Amino acid sequence: MTAPTSPPQEVELKLLFPARSRQAVEQHPALREGLVSGVRHQHLLTTYYDTPALALYEKGLTLRVREAGGQYIQTLKSDAAGGGLAASRNEWSWPVTTDRPDTTVLARTPAAVFGPTLTERLVPVLVSDIRRSVHPVAYGGAMIEAAVDDGVVRAAGREVPVQELELELKDGPVLQVYRLALRLLADLPLRIGVETKAGRGYRLLRGGAPDAVAEPAVALTPQISTEHAFRLIVRSQLVVLTGSQPAAEAGEVDGIHDMRVSIRKLRTVLRLFAPCLAAPVLERFEEALQQLGQVLGAARDWDVFCLETVVSVFGDGDPAYFQPLVAAAAEKRSAAHRALRVELDGPAPTMLALELMAWVEGTPVVTGGGDVPPRLCDFAPEQLGRFARKVARRGRGIGNLSPNGLHSLRKALKRLRYSADYFTAFYPARHVRPYLKLGRHMQSALGEINDAAVAATLAESLAIGHPALAPLCADIVEWSHKRRKKALRKLPGLWKDFHKAAEFWR
Repeated sequence: MTAPTSPPQEVELKLLFPARSRQAVEQHPALREGLVSGVRHQHLLTTYYDTPALALYEKGLTLRVREAGGQYIQTLKSDAAGGGLAASRNEWSWPVTTDRPDTTVLARTPAAVFGPTLTERLVPVLVSDIRRSVHPVAYGGAMIEAAVDDGVVRAAGREVPVQELELELKDGPVLQVYRLALRLLADLPLRIGVETKAGRGYRLLRGGAPDAVAEPAVALTPQISTEHAFRLIVRSQLVVLTGSQPAAEAGEVDGIHDMRVSIRKLRTVLRLFAPCLAAPVLERFEEALQQLGQVLGAARDWDVFCLETVVSVFGDGDPAYFQPLVAAAAEKRSAAHRALRVELDGPAPTMLALELMAWVEGTPVVTGGGDVPPRLCDFAPEQLGRFARKVARRGRGIGNLSPNGLHSLRKALKRLRYSADYFTAFYPARHVRPYLKLGRHMQSALGEINDAAVAATLAESLAIGHPALAPLCADIVEWSHKRRKKALRKLPGLWKDFHKAAEFWR
């Protein structure tokens, strides 16, 4: 069996640029000053193989043969493994003699599950045709390969253009990849890219918008340091934040929702670890996350109003009766989506993600006096207790809380839930499950109250702009008030049960 010619893992950051900016990217001082050898120019013609039913793709695998200068390299890659913004993927490569894959070398890879019949089933499914210039750069004590790609991906008789800069870490700390990206971003119109060339080709094959990205599992253990745990959690949320952006830009409901949730979780993580983080930096990230969350929130609110609220209120009625309301709400939704696309197309989201990751990969934890950061098992109970006490304060006199008071309680409870989820594996399930179940019931009731308030507010705003819709909007407001009252009646009992539940971390 031929041995793989490359290490089993790659770490790279992908940045997209408009076609007009290629020369500026190539000539940027950060790439020219750090150049350690000559720029290599390549023409890469890459054919991707799969079964007609796309079985490899369904298993999270891509198999390709790349031709460059008369040489053929076969590569198998697996899905990203969640290394922050810089994708970390398992990779195996072998030299081959033709543009057809050699499946005999796959025996010790995940593709082995397909057995010896894979060879007969493989067909070419897509091609990438790329002109690449490779800049080996020394930057901040790291060796980084900056590859500038320009070309197309073709599949199913269609093609999509490719203009991207890939920063691949060859040696040294991954922190320097983010620092180099930030230096480039200061002068160039760059955006984080998350779709691989194969991913774009498969999307051409399958049709539809980009998929939202699932949150990677975070493997925390009681004995790891607080600083290491903080890095792992933030990395996982940045995978969702950046990975869901293409879907959000395309107006996909799940993409918008997942980006919004990832921002909430990032803000929660910053508050959870706040006792050992630098306060001025923390405040800057909190402000930037909040601003992006507000734009996402506006789009999400109109999504829910159009796709859920209107259906719940008028679903059994005559469509002709409420069609004018549907049209007016759709206009508001479109405007919110346009505002979101403008925000995501600007530099702020990329700057936020890169700066946050650079900070996290640096020294985010302030230890004071050189103390070693506490173990997570020592840190977690104290911080969960701090969040629980805040929930208890917010919930006092729950039957008489104002709308703002209920909203504050909901946010505090959500932060406690998000935080607790990271540490449940540290404690016996018989203690964890009852507490989280009661918390979910509380959160559900508070969520209904909040959703009802948002629906009423949006309906009232429609009535102001479209007086003829006032009767229809009044129907939604009435429905929302009934929904709110029903949830309010359940709240005191739910709060009593939750408030007396044993805290599993004690």
